[in-house]
Amino acid sequence: MDKEKMLQQFKDYGFEQVEYLGNSTFRLHIMSDVTGASYPLYVKTATSEKGGMFVHFEEADFEENDTVPLQVRSAALDMLKELKLLSVPPSVEKNNNGSMARDLSEMKKLGKEMSNMKTGTQQLEEENLIPDPLQ
Repeated sequence: MDKEKMLQQFKDYGFEQVEYLGNSTFRLHIMSDVTGASYPLYVKTATSEKGGMFVHFEEADFEENDTVPLQVRSAALDMLKELKLLSVPPSVEKNNNGSMARDLSEMKKLGKEMSNMKTGTQQLEEENLIPDPLQ
């Protein structure tokens, strides 16, 4: 994502930048209603070669020695999910259900088509061709 847009997203969510090198770290204090304590969440980023920003969402975590309440972890996860969705470029289109077939009837249709297709060896034998060597 564009670096300036991502920086603005972090700012909008209340993060503060704590390291300013090429690989920056952002911190957000999340309050617990149960304990009344503040738990700092850290998210690391890196600058891409093209000047954009890459966020290491999978490495986001709290300080090592803190025992963090489930409510705080849940709030952090929800926020990170929102940030991750905002960081996906709009040009990236996703299929509705994450599969190649849209529904069961299309899956059955594709299955029938595939069962009628000839395998590589069958097709090669009929056309008197020699298969490529295995890699």
